Amino acid sequence: RALSERAAGTPPRDGGATAVSRAAPSRRRALPCEYRVRLGALRLGPAPPGALLAPVRRVLLPPDYSEDRARGDLALLQLRHAVPLSARVQPVCLPEPGSHPPPGSPCWVTGWGSLQPGVPLPEWQPLQGVRVPLLDARTCDRLYHVGTTVPRAELIVLPGNLCAGYAEGHKDTCQGDSGGPLTCLKSGRWVLVGVVSWGQGCALPNRPGVYTNVATYSPWIQAHLSL
Repeated sequence: RALSERAAGTPPRDGGATAVSRAAPSRRRALPCEYRVRLGALRLGPAPPGALLAPVRRVLLPPDYSEDRARGDLALLQLRHAVPLSARVQPVCLPEPGSHPPPGSPCWVTGWGSLQPGVPLPEWQPLQGVRVPLLDARTCDRLYHVGTTVPRAELIVLPGNLCAGYAEGHKDTCQGDSGGPLTCLKSGRWVLVGVVSWGQGCALPNRPGVYTNVATYSPWIQAHLSL
């Protein structure tokens, strides 16, 4: 588990995940010298024993990245140095290119975002997590059209996305969780299926969380892991 933060001042925080010991998928566009990646921390504040703070060498954006987050809403942070793996710092598996976990698959999303709109984490700022089922982009797009005047033929949720959550709401990500990992257990291994991208409100009916589908970008990520 990784967290990117500014090197000085009051930091914006983004979640991330460690794919190998020198790369962490996230979604913040930034100058490399401004950010560091914290690994092995389960709460914010002073780094606990076993946690690491790694400087970023380079920020890589996918070819289809768009400023409005409609496409390519993730980044690959190349660290300046390899980080040692430990009980607290472990890589997550990448999905097979083009793979499609079945809808309803139980997954976990984690982050340091608000508990609900306007309600921040408690003072000791623990890492939060919630179990949510996967939704395919077509079903998710149908839900996002409920209560809108957007023509049904006009996509709100694009094919490069996937969703997770419940049609009735209640469990979801919230403000501050952007960039966090959506991981699913497959054959005994945790796989990074999605990266928190956007949503409407928090845990509202018919508005599940929308994620960048990592399988769409697996070839691009793999091509840069050895650089």
